[in-house]
Amino acid sequence: MSLEAQEKAVIELGSLGEDIPNLNADAVIENIINKDEALDKYLVMIDSAKTEKIERGMTKKDADEAAEEEKKKAIEDIKKSLKPQVEEDIIKMKQEYKTAKEALDSIPTEVTATVITATLPAALPPAVPNPIYTLGIALQAKKTLSKVLNIVLSSLTNVIILANKLKFELPSAVLNLVEKLSTVTNLLSLIPG
Repeated sequence: MSLEAQEKAVIELGSLGEDIPNLNADAVIENIINKDEALDKYLVMIDSAKTEKIERGMTKKDADEAAEEEKKKAIEDIKKSLKPQVEEDIIKMKQEYKTAKEALDSIPTEVTATVITATLPAALPPAVPNPIYTLGIALQAKKTLSKVLNIVLSSLTNVIILANKLKFELPSAVLNLVEKLSTVTNLLSLIPG
């Protein structure tokens, strides 16, 4: 597969992720630029260089225009260099969020199926209920749910790490999954085994 085809595949796969409100490359890049202290210092240096240009014989108007042009170019160059990485990180965030959300949403179904299975007798009457069978079902369900919760934990951790990297404030819908994960994890710890 060529690199061009791979890039196209990444974009196509990225569109399958779960949308996160207000998460788009241009807004994220603007936010990164606005919060970049090194860039702020560089822009101040450009302004400071105006005085030197005036002393060398440039008019104030020309020095101001040159400084503004240099600042604009610096910002555009940074935007251009950030865009591919930001787009890639956004795709990762969307995929991880989708994984976490779908896994967490599957837990009630898993629990319901486990309760139903555990309450059914191991055999049809005249058999006697088998508590060891029921305990085995509960332990198997706990193990399965623990695996699901680990997937959610890993995915949410990656979403938060990427959001921090992109200086993106996650919406409450995403952060609510963290609370939901904590609640479910605490409930699961009550099951013996």
